[in-house]
Amino acid sequence: MHWLRFVALLLVATLLQADLLNAIEVAGIKPDLHLILLALFAIFCEPREAIITSFSIGLTADLIGPSMGPGTLSFGLLGCGLCYLSKYISLRRMLFQAVAIFVLGFTTAVFAYLLSLFQTQPAYPKSLGAFLGTPLYSAIVGPFLFLPIAWWMHIRIQRRHSRRRSNY
Repeated sequence: MHWLRFVALLLVATLLQADLLNAIEVAGIKPDLHLILLALFAIFCEPREAIITSFSIGLTADLIGPSMGPGTLSFGLLGCGLCYLSKYISLRRMLFQAVAIFVLGFTTAVFAYLLSLFQTQPAYPKSLGAFLGTPLYSAIVGPFLFLPIAWWMHIRIQRRHSRRRSNY
């Protein structure tokens, strides 16, 4: 893992998420770059790297989010879970990656909301767009961003499937 590149990528994603993604907002919903990065690193990195990146991405998501703490825990725990799950389930196709992003986005939103209920003033939104719209938008955009980000981070993504030729 190129950690300096990761930090630069995370800073750029955080700056884009904080303000510049408002240009592609649809009905008040915009994609979550932190969620896309979380899925990318959880699927394609080794477990030790995925754990570190998951908690780091959650921390930066909390920095620009409504509350401090729930995002870090939800991104960290569910990112680690996806990392270990991706060792048993192949997530190499774009469709499977999109489904993984959607499910990860929905579960992190629900988990972060439930964790925020333990705070004195819950800060996470209760709207359907926060739970379904953002993960859906991120799932549509995310797999297309995997390849350029993985290329820049020097992460191997193999989408081609080798087929055996039959001698018959």
